[in-house]
Amino acid sequence: MVNLGAEKQKYVLDLLFNTTTGAGFSIVRNGVGSSQNSNNDWMNSILTTSPGSPSATPKYVWDGKDSGQLFISQQAVKYGVKTIYADAWSAPGFMKTNNNDANGGYLCGLKGHTCSSGDWRQAFANYLVQYIKFYAESGVPITHIGHLNEPDLR
Repeated sequence: MVNLGAEKQKYVLDLLFNTTTGAGFSIVRNGVGSSQNSNNDWMNSILTTSPGSPSATPKYVWDGKDSGQLFISQQAVKYGVKTIYADAWSAPGFMKTNNNDANGGYLCGLKGHTCSSGDWRQAFANYLVQYIKFYAESGVPITHIGHLNEPDLR
């Protein structure tokens, strides 16, 4: 939708969010990316490189697009949407037992799931908070955050 012309963008946005002529959606659900790139339609991480340890200072990178989700969220807010839910598909791979942001694995530090790199629970919480801050700086208040997606998928 981001690449459509303005007239077509408005048409699609009206279909989604207009409460009179469209579906009137009142919630937007965004995926908090964990991938190095957006290949396979995955969402980019704001932390593509491990800082080396859970206590090291991370180098977050915000591209101002969030795989196109920021634009949709900004437009939804203009239509009056007040609930923006961000759900983490995964923690970045370097924070997980399988060292991969896909294919399962557990966050290092969860009960029964240790990693030689350490306990990444607080670092992952900080990651999610930074994601919320990037959106807030862009005019979109994230109202709900989820730390995992499909928790029972194996």
